[in-house]
Amino acid sequence: MTKLGYTIFKEVLSMEKVILGERLKELRTKFGFTQADISSLLGVDQSLISKYESGERQVSMRNLATYIAAT
Repeated sequence: MTKLGYTIFKEVLSMEKVILGERLKELRTKFGFTQADISSLLGVDQSLISKYESGERQVSMRNLATYIAAT
């Protein structure tokens, strides 16, 4: 992969994290859940939920599947 290709790839992944995080926040608030509610549901710290929603961290498929199964 070229340097430009890698840069584009990294940028797309970054955008996906932000878009997914925004959507998770939108759905959480739509259904009246707090970040603390979701963190308890997943068994993770509330700060991790905040990082997911801000796009700072990527949601693991495991946590996403757990969240979906529990809601």
